[in-house]
Amino acid sequence: MKKSSIVLLSLTLGGMLLASCSGNSSVDSVLSTSTSSSASTSSEAGSDNVTVSEISSEASSESSAASSSSVQSGVNEGETSMDFQDDGKELKEVELSDSVRSSVYKAGRNIFRSLGRRDRQYQQALNSAKYGNPMMQSRGHAKMLVIPVYYSDSTKTAVQRESDRETIYKTFFGGDSVSGDTYWESVRSYYYKSSYGQLSIEGAVAPSIRLPKTYASYSAKTDWTVANTILETCYKYLFQGNNPVYSVSDFDGNGDGQIDGVYIVTDSPIQSGNGAPEIGWAFTAPHLNSNRHPIEALGKFAWSSQQFQVVNGGSFAVPDAHTFIHETGHILGLNDLYDSNGKYDMSGCSNMQTNNICDHDPYSKYLWGWTQPQLVTDKNTEDTISIELKPMEDTGDCLIIASSFNGTALDEYLMVEYYTPTGLNEADAKRKYESWQGIDGSGLRIWHVDKCVNVTKLVNTTDSSGKPTVSSYFDPNPAETIETEGEGDDQTIRADVTCEFSDQDSKADYYSCFTTNSSTSSTSSSWDATGADISYFYIRPELELLRATKVAGQNNPTSPSAYPTAADLFTAEEGKNSFGTADDAYSDFQFYNYATNVGYDPDDTTLKNTARLQLPYTIHVDSIGETAKITLTKKASSSTAA
Repeated sequence: MKKSSIVLLSLTLGGMLLASCSGNSSVDSVLSTSTSSSASTSSEAGSDNVTVSEISSEASSESSAASSSSVQSGVNEGETSMDFQDDGKELKEVELSDSVRSSVYKAGRNIFRSLGRRDRQYQQALNSAKYGNPMMQSRGHAKMLVIPVYYSDSTKTAVQRESDRETIYKTFFGGDSVSGDTYWESVRSYYYKSSYGQLSIEGAVAPSIRLPKTYASYSAKTDWTVANTILETCYKYLFQGNNPVYSVSDFDGNGDGQIDGVYIVTDSPIQSGNGAPEIGWAFTAPHLNSNRHPIEALGKFAWSSQQFQVVNGGSFAVPDAHTFIHETGHILGLNDLYDSNGKYDMSGCSNMQTNNICDHDPYSKYLWGWTQPQLVTDKNTEDTISIELKPMEDTGDCLIIASSFNGTALDEYLMVEYYTPTGLNEADAKRKYESWQGIDGSGLRIWHVDKCVNVTKLVNTTDSSGKPTVSSYFDPNPAETIETEGEGDDQTIRADVTCEFSDQDSKADYYSCFTTNSSTSSTSSSWDATGADISYFYIRPELELLRATKVAGQNNPTSPSAYPTAADLFTAEEGKNSFGTADDAYSDFQFYNYATNVGYDPDDTTLKNTARLQLPYTIHVDSIGETAKITLTKKASSSTAA
């Protein structure tokens, strides 16, 4: 196989983000009365002498004119924290026929987070600086600290900064549009609904921090690492010194010694485009510890301007949280699901991790342990199987169709959902968010997922100029089993990375995921939806929306500007009611993975001539109504030539 130099950030971060729903009123009433889960701080906390000399905090310097500068901005003193509740939205067991198994969490609901933990070991294997733990827990109580940051040239008074904190509190911890707190949803209300009541993001808005330099000074360095430095400075002020505002335990919901999530909100303009500084945009990154002064409590953090609250109809009185919800998806571990080259948005542009709109897709929810899909694989023996799907947005009901399925979300499979423009989909389906809009129609969305885990070898080499670099050899055969320790939710991927770096040569075996939408290979002229560019077999779209409007023999979609509409949904309408049959555009559909082991380092000819896994059942849509009824018909064989 060809060697490929590793682009560290694109593989470990999943790419940097360049970037009214009526909901359930009973859920909203619970959320709108909640408060910060951390201990409150007196109004004098922000005016203590600062031990980090380059910072001055003025959160309370004008307390006579401002409202209370309690850490719990916008919350009445004495209000108690909300106990975690599901409010009737607990995920229901799906009634299955005898022939369809429920896809049990074979490796625990936290298998995705266990995979994410491997990124830190991967960094150590590369002999680079240590990154923080890369994701927030997706179930139960998660704690987030939001830090308002101002540059030295900000002209805002303490009263204005306190007003900003109240707006930021609404954005993150307020209610939805029905409550009047936000234009759509807050970060907390969105994730509570999207998770079917399984995730409660709680937290506080810290006292505002004023930095010693101007925005122009910080933005002169265009990459994101300056934000890392600012994060460490904020941490030292808020958590260290003689009078710390917080302790790490205030924001450590799962007791692992790390703050679950940190979000820095800056008072700066929104800037984008070539040459624009990263700190003028919105992004998420892992904290990069310095070797001299490691801060083990910091993991993944997000960064956005306050100005993102006032786009798309939002205001400082009634803020919009779309961008902040998207970035929180990264804190929870998701990649961007768009092609960062801007040429081919295969995931359909109508979900939260693509264009900041609508509900999360079923694949993301499966990774997070929020839904337990129905399952049909090549192991099923029935000639036909009848399936009934309830709306995904409201119930979490969905279907996996796979061959050689390993029993976890970390595999390749089709995912079928009954999409409806309701709940978290409704507002963005009815009106545009910037230039994007959700699908305003009902029908099946069929997703092609590739989240396989592959064994990879890393080798220290030098480039043409003699500079040390790391090259990699990728095994095209996914791991047959995901080795775990523990039981149930406590299972984790084994920490079996070995590393023997030297000046000469070293190798490390590890498990990691290299499917991505942000690779240049995914937009090369030789790439197509069947993975024709087999030299780059490991660079494949992580998530692709398969559309009913696809034309046989052409890529899906044919144009990057072809955002999905109701016409792209599979329905009972003739011509849009089947998938994988001899009469539709997906008659030749096949999975990327091979039906047999092709060896560790095969040549291109071997790959080209090796059979790939085939779709085990075709899909026929019988009816669309309160539920979607479909019939699966078994295909003749389980593999086909590439």
